[in-house]
Amino acid sequence: MARVQEVRSGEWTCIYTRESGKERFEVLIVSIDSTDAVLMKMQLTPGALRKWVDEIVKRGRDSREEARQAEVN
Repeated sequence: MARVQEVRSGEWTCIYTRESGKERFEVLIVSIDSTDAVLMKMQLTPGALRKWVDEIVKRGRDSREEARQAEVN
């Protein structure tokens, strides 16, 4: 389980994972803020899970790089 909470806004997100059969992972994501709640459940193969996580990491790195470039300019 991973949990992230933004103190100022009160938003929090929890991610739960577990094995679901021989070649699948079940992922449950819960995200709540002051006005909305989102629940997402997925079943992924190990390769699809890795690809999904890698894409999220890449987007985070790209957005940090864009912020750095904006500070320089």
